[in-house]
Amino acid sequence: MPEKDLEKVGWKLPIVIVFTVIALWLLSWFLLEGKDNRGTFGDMFGAVNALFSGLAFAGVIYAIILQRKELSLQREELKLTRAELKGQKEEMRVQNETLRVQKFENTF
Repeated sequence: MPEKDLEKVGWKLPIVIVFTVIALWLLSWFLLEGKDNRGTFGDMFGAVNALFSGLAFAGVIYAIILQRKELSLQREELKLTRAELKGQKEEMRVQNETLRVQKFENTF
């Protein structure tokens, strides 16, 4: 996913994922409501387990997306740092040259 697309999505993505998981869970519950083959009462806890597993998976996906965004920002910061250090290196070279000239002029 390109970085600009991630910025557009923002906080909406985790909310959409959470609502999708809950909607799927509720849909399965309503489809099985009143059916004789639904099984025992304890099997409904399996549906709750599926809900929490789906939400955990959504959380992992969201964390990966956030980490990807942070890593891209870190890469950009490193590029800027390298450019700044390159500029400082050039400035130090100029200062060294000036210092050499001053030392030479002070000897006379």
